[in-house]
Amino acid sequence: MNAVVKPSNAPVARAEQGFKVLLLGATGSGKTYCPALLAKHGFKVMYIFTENGMSTLQALPSELKSEIGKNIHYVYRPAVTTDLDTILASAKLVNTASYEALTKMAATDRAKTQEFIQLLGTLKNYVSDVTGESFGNILTWKPNVCLVLDSLSGLNLGIMRNLMGTKPVAGQHEWQVAMRMEEELLNMLCLNADCSLVITAHPERELDEISGAQFVYAGALGRKLGPKIGRFFDEVIETKRKGDRYFWANSA
Repeated sequence: MNAVVKPSNAPVARAEQGFKVLLLGATGSGKTYCPALLAKHGFKVMYIFTENGMSTLQALPSELKSEIGKNIHYVYRPAVTTDLDTILASAKLVNTASYEALTKMAATDRAKTQEFIQLLGTLKNYVSDVTGESFGNILTWKPNVCLVLDSLSGLNLGIMRNLMGTKPVAGQHEWQVAMRMEEELLNMLCLNADCSLVITAHPERELDEISGAQFVYAGALGRKLGPKIGRFFDEVIETKRKGDRYFWANSA
């Protein structure tokens, strides 16, 4: 019997992918807290904070707080790292230049605004701020590892700063490039990563002028991207808090 030779360009079988969830909610609605619960159910929960959300982990109940450094890890990659001199220079520029001149300016000082590049470096080699342990490339993680990107709002800032540096106003072409970069990253995380994924985002509400219906979208770069990015997630969930009670819904 002749052996069957598998063509070299045949697709490689992949393990089952983990879940992909987009959490939309206001500050204090449980977006950061809830993924930590997975640590009690056999998951490693790996946070990347683009804004200061580590205090939420420090306020976890004792049975979850004890998982920090074991099954809960985090990395802080702030969306903005700047100083007063940079802000002062931008303020003086805005005070003296016209809006048209500001939008036509070339990007400035991009060596100072590489926060998005640093975040991508963390995805390529995740090193825990808690233990210093390296967990490697997130594309090698299995479904029982959950990457939590907290939040999309910080990602927005990092991508724009990577593109335009300290320039105070973005032109239309810069918005288009930035939206494409964000969409490409989110699609990669949803379609190519086998690990589970939770991305937190702040909601934006849009009113349909014809029907009067209100829709809730993720606060992404530009108005056109928000309605698009949910399509590759298993669930897009809105989180709400009323008093001491928390509610999740996907109806909106």
